[in-house]
Amino acid sequence: MTAKISTGFAFYIAFLTFFFQSLSAVGLGQNSSLETPKPQEPTLQPATGEAVAAIKQFKFSNKLQCQLFAAEPQVANIVAFYRDYQDRMFVCETFRQNTNTGVEDNRSHPEWMDDELQAQTVQDRIAYVLKHVPDAARRYTEHDDRIRLLRDLDGNGVADSDSVFSKGFNRLEMGTGADVLSYRNSVYFTCIPDLLKLADTDRDDVADQRNVLHTGYGVRFAFRGHDMHGLVIGPDGRLYFSIGDRGYNVAPDVFDPASGAVFRCELDGSQLEVVATGLRNPQNLAFDDFGNLFTGDNNSDSGDRARWVYVVPGGDSGWRMYYQYLPDRGPFNREKIWHPFHVDTPAYVVPPIANFADGPSGLEYYPGTGFGADFRGRFFLCDFRGSAVNSGVRSFRNSPQGAFFELVDDEQPIWGILPTDLQFAADGKLYVSDWVDGWVGENKGRLYAFSDPQFVQSPLVREVAELLKSGMTEVDNARLTNLLGHADRRIRQEAQFELVRRGEYDSLKSVAVDGDLQLARIHALWGIEQLVRIHRLSILPDGKKVSATMKVAQGSSLVASQVAQGSSLVASQVAQG
Repeated sequence: MTAKISTGFAFYIAFLTFFFQSLSAVGLGQNSSLETPKPQEPTLQPATGEAVAAIKQFKFSNKLQCQLFAAEPQVANIVAFYRDYQDRMFVCETFRQNTNTGVEDNRSHPEWMDDELQAQTVQDRIAYVLKHVPDAARRYTEHDDRIRLLRDLDGNGVADSDSVFSKGFNRLEMGTGADVLSYRNSVYFTCIPDLLKLADTDRDDVADQRNVLHTGYGVRFAFRGHDMHGLVIGPDGRLYFSIGDRGYNVAPDVFDPASGAVFRCELDGSQLEVVATGLRNPQNLAFDDFGNLFTGDNNSDSGDRARWVYVVPGGDSGWRMYYQYLPDRGPFNREKIWHPFHVDTPAYVVPPIANFADGPSGLEYYPGTGFGADFRGRFFLCDFRGSAVNSGVRSFRNSPQGAFFELVDDEQPIWGILPTDLQFAADGKLYVSDWVDGWVGENKGRLYAFSDPQFVQSPLVREVAELLKSGMTEVDNARLTNLLGHADRRIRQEAQFELVRRGEYDSLKSVAVDGDLQLARIHALWGIEQLVRIHRLSILPDGKKVSATMKVAQGSSLVASQVAQGSSLVASQVAQG
């Protein structure tokens, strides 16, 4: 009887613990949205001619055209944006950047530094904020971050419809809402402490579902802007994202209160894992055509320089948040951790490829269509320095150097703008967001579209836009396998994902083994990895697939090995082209 009572009591306690943790995770706990006041409506700056006039101050190639897509009062304080394949522009707006309005910078609060450095959880951060700012529950919740939705309904290249897609991100521990990504009727949003998935099921341009996929990001404040961001869908079909050195405590094996990191998970939020760590503020992420992942990481204002970083799975870039509060930044400067590889590089770090830019933020890799051949193979990086005069968009390439890379062909294709984000959209244009001026936001914001008139109306660009808008569900298998070799990476990737959704192992294997195009074969290999991981497919040495009850193989290297057993030397054949 005693054993039964003890077992039942333990189960009861475990249930209550899980129940209340779950309530807290979805925002219904002690510092919940139920107890958080309704935020004030922001006062946006009125429309003027400034946004159009600013174009004359931009420096860009005479091959390009620039058009204003949207400006205040339609949109303001743009942190990031995403234009999806249905031409909906989702914009992250913030109204909580001033001191004592919600998103703090610990340079303004030396009084809480000891508590900050000891914090291990988001609840610890809430506790020390309330300790040092007793009315923070009021002051920090008066304004919110939100997602605005812009549309160009008449197709003239200018936004003529705007709505607030989702708002009320103003809990004491929240912010900044720093990135958004729309994919297949889901809108992913990074807003410390949560990774959220939103949906508009009744199609009225307002989200009616809001689900927290994980919580526990941002256990400290660190510096303003060191937030969650970097949303991108990788070639393996997983969602990748990043956080600055505000730290995280999401699960026992996803815990580091003193480092920035890159994460990945399935699109439903499951299988969360840390990809790489030791970063300071990796604001955005970009894959190249071969699945290599990169980011720009900011400097610590101590004579060190910002870094162009190769994000290696399991890698450590060497930064720790507490180095910031040592006068010389400790090992980061003493051991030259921020330097590109040299003879004294500590063995435990992956060194940066180069010291590059000053305020790396938005990042894109050219997908392959919309512009000329000079864009091919290039990265485009926003360099945000607080004023438009010395800020803009940088562009460069990576050149392979053994197992690593070197940065080459550095250019400044767009300059004289204070950019926070950029995106090559499906319509063949490059969109760039303009913060306008300063660091905390002036309740202004602009979105500009850059295009090349020689290519933007081409049949190839129209094909890309139509395929991405309609999706691949009605495309037959034969055409999907051909599209694996398309000039545009977004088309290649969507064709790969659709073949995976259909379980088309034979089609993927055929391209991987016998395909003529290198990139098509690589996408086929990635697709087979997805089948193994998601559909629990196993491959026997003779190349046949077997039942879904077999053990799931993890990682593309294992998949390549399995495929190679059934189709000799596939990986090496692909490498040879």
